[in-house]
Amino acid sequence: MYSCPNCNSRSCATKQLKFVSLPPILVLHIKRFSYTEVSREKLVTSLEFPKAGLDLSPFAVETGSGEREYPPIYDLKSVALHVGGMAGGHYHALCLNSENNCWYDFNDSRVSKTLMEQMDPSEPYIFFYQRRGVVLPW
Repeated sequence: MYSCPNCNSRSCATKQLKFVSLPPILVLHIKRFSYTEVSREKLVTSLEFPKAGLDLSPFAVETGSGEREYPPIYDLKSVALHVGGMAGGHYHALCLNSENNCWYDFNDSRVSKTLMEQMDPSEPYIFFYQRRGVVLPW
């Protein structure tokens, strides 16, 4: 139940989150570490995430004209991964080459071609999505 701060009347309510604008590059940071007073641990929940077509339309506020310049649909371009645990771990990244549409694993000084399907779904830490239709200046 929601209590109105002005008149104190109570009514049923729902919360919602809407974005007025969305960026050309969307960065999603996943909570992978848990800290409490007595323990610290890495969270190893497997994730399912779209590699293409992440549609944020339901969470975007419509403009006055009812149209957006670019629909808020995103495609995955890179994933930062954490391998290991709290006592020791290692970071590396999978990145999509836009020229050949292949994924590459950037691991310290080594770069190798890879497949997203080979990635452990418990390792993603940060996702980088690019909005469709937006031309980046670099």
